[in-house]
Amino acid sequence: MSGNMDLQAQPPGETPAGTRAHRAGPTDYAGDDVRREAKKAAIWIGMAALVVAVVFMAQPLLVIFAGLVFAATIDGGARLL
Repeated sequence: MSGNMDLQAQPPGETPAGTRAHRAGPTDYAGDDVRREAKKAAIWIGMAALVVAVVFMAQPLLVIFAGLVFAATIDGGARLL
């Protein structure tokens, strides 16, 4: 190895006989089927995250709505007097 660049070297994916057909690998997003399934998976993950957010936010939202109802009740009682 003298450190000189090999000017005859082929780019990756090409052989001296020509280019090979590219097949979708396990981490390749080039295929339409893989892209469609990735979109479906992203939607399912988003739905699961939404359900988790609703479960965690249920109690604070109930407290806020209960406060609104309580305030409306007090305001209505004050108007009656």
